Amino acid sequence: MTTSTTPPFEKQSLLREFRTSIAKDLDAICASRKSDEDKAKEVNALINSGLVSFKNQLLSLNILERGTAALTLQYCYTVIALESRHKVWPYEYMAFSRRIGEMWEDFCSVAWEFSLNENMQRIHPPSFSDIKGVIKERLVDVLGGLDKTLEGESLQAQALSDVDMLCDLVGDINMREDQVFQVFDVPHVVDFKSGFGSNEKGNTLRLEAVGRAYRAWNKDTKLWLLVRQEVNNNYLDTLRKGGLWEVYTGLEAYKKIDQVTDIPVSKMKSSLIDWENDLNSEFYAFLKKQRKDLTEYLIW
Repeated sequence: MTTSTTPPFEKQSLLREFRTSIAKDLDAICASRKSDEDKAKEVNALINSGLVSFKNQLLSLNILERGTAALTLQYCYTVIALESRHKVWPYEYMAFSRRIGEMWEDFCSVAWEFSLNENMQRIHPPSFSDIKGVIKERLVDVLGGLDKTLEGESLQAQALSDVDMLCDLVGDINMREDQVFQVFDVPHVVDFKSGFGSNEKGNTLRLEAVGRAYRAWNKDTKLWLLVRQEVNNNYLDTLRKGGLWEVYTGLEAYKKIDQVTDIPVSKMKSSLIDWENDLNSEFYAFLKKQRKDLTEYLIW
């Protein structure tokens, strides 16, 4: 009996196994008379089911191997998911750029799922009502002994009412972020962004509002904006110059992930990612020949 020398979750063997496991069902979906959108939903469900199946196998690995194996699996899943969806519903620019953003975030998030940093713990993000409560508590501490009144109402009550009114004007800010965790009791917030284009004004304003809200909740909160692209526009520069968010792009973004999770994403991605050779050759050629070269989104 011979023992396999192939390391667990080796990329090429995993790609072959993944493609083989879905081939029959994928052919059936392609041959159906359903709409492109319905076929795409079925393809996504098929690929996701395969991902879950392979993920279950990770548990048999040594805990020190799981992180790097999970990154390999997530990349292979991305390759298979992109080319399989394209078979039933060819990508156009907006759909591809949006999907790449989602998949890049999922790839990076694997490091938190399999983190080796014992001092890092995920935490639930506060709600906006939690933050409003913290602000009001501070105000009570400052004005606690103040018994002056104006038009029959204490100044403290008026100040608290003004806080409510101001929060109503701002609206309910969604505090959910891509990663919220603490290291040695210091809250950290991570927002992933594939890139900043010409239509990012709304997202920039939201990030500024969310960042200020987190700092109101806990003044020591670290805010990290991790961006896939190295080259971005003035909206990202605005956030960087504002000093509220720490902005990291390209390789520096991966190094921050390494730092906080103890998973070597920066090293792994350089040896793992090879879209031109790993993707179906026809699909890669399709991406290259579009009016805007879509392989630019594959610069990870």
